[in-house]
Amino acid sequence: MKNRTLVGVSLLVAAYVSLMAGCAMSTPDSADVNAAGNQSLMQLHDIWVLETLDREALELVSERQRPRMELNHREMTMSGFDGCNNLRGAIRHLDAEAIEFGPIIATRKACPDMTLSDRFQLNLTQVRGYTRQNLKLYLLDQNGNEILSFQKTD
Repeated sequence: MKNRTLVGVSLLVAAYVSLMAGCAMSTPDSADVNAAGNQSLMQLHDIWVLETLDREALELVSERQRPRMELNHREMTMSGFDGCNNLRGAIRHLDAEAIEFGPIIATRKACPDMTLSDRFQLNLTQVRGYTRQNLKLYLLDQNGNEILSFQKTD
């Protein structure tokens, strides 16, 4: 009986060690892809100020009107300012090339001109992708067209 128990325990330990060794193994390619993807997402995690809207440079009376947003890839949220109102929303999808925002909520201040605010919020709802170059972030529509560009700030 003791021998049978000992053999059973030995087989169980061998199976466990084999299973753990298999789980610990990963190919270098998948590790590199995951590291590169995480690095890309971490680079989005910052505060961005709007430079262009529909490829047009902003003409502002005051820099205080400049829309900005903060992306938080860990919590999958965005928050910001549209030139008049404060914004907050979810990031519905995010990977190394694509980003999509969920519903966005905003305060409802009475500003004299809501044109910039309305365009900025509308464009945010159309974002499906992004590219980064140095300290610039370009948000793209479903066809890959640039609809918003930002400069990284702190």
